[in-house]
Amino acid sequence: MFKYWLSVDDYPQILSKCGNYLFLEVYLGSLILRKTINPVEGLFSRFEASIQLGEIEVILATINGSGLLIGFIAMVLGHILQFHKRLSNLIGIRKYFDLYIILLPLGSLSGSKASILTLEKLNVNRLAIMGQVFYKFCSVTAKNSPVDKHLIQNALTAWSWFWVLLEGLAIWLIFLLISVFFFESHIASKWFLAIIIFYLLPLRLIFQRCISYATAEVNSIIDNKKAKEHVKKKFNEL
Repeated sequence: MFKYWLSVDDYPQILSKCGNYLFLEVYLGSLILRKTINPVEGLFSRFEASIQLGEIEVILATINGSGLLIGFIAMVLGHILQFHKRLSNLIGIRKYFDLYIILLPLGSLSGSKASILTLEKLNVNRLAIMGQVFYKFCSVTAKNSPVDKHLIQNALTAWSWFWVLLEGLAIWLIFLLISVFFFESHIASKWFLAIIIFYLLPLRLIFQRCISYATAEVNSIIDNKKAKEHVKKKFNEL
């Protein structure tokens, strides 16, 4: 689970990468809370002391053992529940991207009979249609794909960074709310607010990169006669 930190080749690796950074962010966030808010320090210290394993108690307190445990739990739950997908569904990012950056351009450029009714059907059957006309070609395991494998990997890596930043933004926002709730120290709140602002710019830039890669993938599909006819046929069947 801790293997992937930079580039990825498939969706399971994206999940692992998101889990890695989620663990790190939750650990660091808990450490900031612990060092700046007394009730949090007291709660963590009591938990670590309750383990009663001699010198291990001291070690746990030194390395923020409570934060390690919380981070590990967050990593596992984020992997199982696919935290990034929950966020995407909440704000509609992937739905917008699939419809307006991939499917509608594919339908139009393939010469299919696209219409308002087609858009409604795409919205209802988006995931299935994405598999038929896009992921059929844009997968590192796809055979004889007209889309360059390096382009596919770059797109997957860009999306992995986008999800890492989006999850991180949500986590730091939660920590900010916790620090405001205690209202004991402005130091933590300032740290969390600064980190949130720091995340926003690269999040926007990486999303633009995702659009660029997807546009290149769409063009690669359309430039291949056989793939273009396949896409056209699938859209006309809607």
